[in-house]
Amino acid sequence: MFRSSFARSIVPTLHRVVRQPVWIATALSVGAHGLFWAALPILPSSSLTEEPDDQRTVGVVELSPEEQARIPDFSTPSLQLPPLSESDLYSLTPLPNQAPPSQFFPPFPPYEPNLYPPYEPPPGSPTTRQNPSPSPSPSPSPSPSPAAGTVSPTNPSVARNPDIDRLIERSGSGQSSTPGNSSQANRPAAERLQSRLAQNRAAYERLGRNPTGTTTEEANLTFGDWFYNQLGREGNDFKEAEIPATYPPEACPLEIEPAAVYGVVVNSEANVVDEPKLIQSSGFQLFNQKALEAIAAYEFENESDSDQVYLVTVKFDHTAESCQAPTPADGSPPAG
Repeated sequence: MFRSSFARSIVPTLHRVVRQPVWIATALSVGAHGLFWAALPILPSSSLTEEPDDQRTVGVVELSPEEQARIPDFSTPSLQLPPLSESDLYSLTPLPNQAPPSQFFPPFPPYEPNLYPPYEPPPGSPTTRQNPSPSPSPSPSPSPSPAAGTVSPTNPSVARNPDIDRLIERSGSGQSSTPGNSSQANRPAAERLQSRLAQNRAAYERLGRNPTGTTTEEANLTFGDWFYNQLGREGNDFKEAEIPATYPPEACPLEIEPAAVYGVVVNSEANVVDEPKLIQSSGFQLFNQKALEAIAAYEFENESDSDQVYLVTVKFDHTAESCQAPTPADGSPPAG
């Protein structure tokens, strides 16, 4: 009786327990682990164990010379590098958009015109300084003031000009020591100097002074752009020529010797093609124009069947023949 009542009471209890999710998950977990452990011996054991080292003895094979000749050579060949020269150690690689400068461009020293000519003392024979004779009047003569040429400069770093000293001594000889006579003697020399400076400035304006394009750096850039980019030439495919030109009389007072460099293209018939290219300016519009006239009159040579490029340097030499001094007028009054 007790057993039947216990069985009837436990069955509903088990039904309620089995229906709970916790017990269902526990039963599934236990079943899955049981199946895994049951199937573990069946799995291949090669994937779980390490492969043993397969060591075996290999016999030595001797190759014949014919077989050795058929074996490819896998050795790394030794590279022969060219020796470095000392001149290339400090050379810079030009930029991609910059034309290579010409190494054959003739160097020209920078020309700086001198606006101030050397001082020329006034004409006249040098005389020694004489002291004025004492006055016959009984009244005492005033004490003479120190001469301007004997006063030492207050700044010891300023050097004395001997031409100015001679001019001061010259103006004081044979004259009284009054300041009026000294200023009258110095005025012509100062006026001549100012007049000479004014003439030089006017001459520079007439010649068309323009310093643009006179340096070697500007000339190299201009030549590279014209020769390599515009003409499409390579290397040193050009010739050099030097032409003497007639010195213009307008520039004779300046006594300068500039030079102009032009790029000229000559065809197979030795005729100039297109307008010559100004590579380096002389610094003056008049000299550049005279250089073009000299190039137009020059006879070029071209022995090839294609165009030939010339780098022409036109030089202007200031000589006594090109700038003759004016002869003095006749009929000058005799001395005395």
